Amino acid sequence: MTDILAAIEAAIAEDERTAREATPGPWRWGHMWPPYKYGLLGAPHPVSGAPQSIVPSAVPDLLPSKYDAQHIARHDPARVLRQAEAHRRILAVHQLEDGGCESCTSEYWPCPTVRALAHAYGIEVEE
Repeated sequence: MTDILAAIEAAIAEDERTAREATPGPWRWGHMWPPYKYGLLGAPHPVSGAPQSIVPSAVPDLLPSKYDAQHIARHDPARVLRQAEAHRRILAVHQLEDGGCESCTSEYWPCPTVRALAHAYGIEVEE
């Protein structure tokens, strides 16, 4: 059943990889230059200083909607990297030992905490 730890670690690593490859944050929804009206913007460009366009939109109520963009912006690379580190810290104290979790009082493995992390990544846990 330690495969669940490997599956969670693989999911964390994939999140980290995509966050590191993305346009640096912080991301925000804001006004852009013509022909676009709004867009999801990243950190300033290192040469021009202008915000880097991630997802431009000529009409803010179409795709991407401002609500989609706000959701995406809340999950900018810095947040994803912090979340990955937090999940690794949680896994570090919830390890299999003597058939149960070394941190929880649970006699079962995986413990509820590991099951919750698996759920967050869409990983099915066998009963």
